[in-house]
Amino acid sequence: MNFPIEHMFRLAPRGGAGLACDETGVALGAADLARVHLEAGGRRRCEVRPPGDIGRVLKAAYGPQPDAVVHRLHRGLTRTARCPDWRSQDWQPNH
Repeated sequence: MNFPIEHMFRLAPRGGAGLACDETGVALGAADLARVHLEAGGRRRCEVRPPGDIGRVLKAAYGPQPDAVVHRLHRGLTRTARCPDWRSQDWQPNH
């Protein structure tokens, strides 16, 4: 059975060269892709940038990307934002 080779990347510090994931959200370099807001009662709510904004961030970092790539990333971020695990008060990113 053959599996495709996937690239693995390490997270970078927020504002550094690469993808960051921390208690304030997800960023590529200095550009937020998803931002976490703390609501009353300590619950977290995540706001994902629209696909057009994400496309501009990707273009600045990697050059123009096909719409399918931008929409797949937006869809993945949106699914992650809905995940109940990270919305709890106890969630901490893995570093």
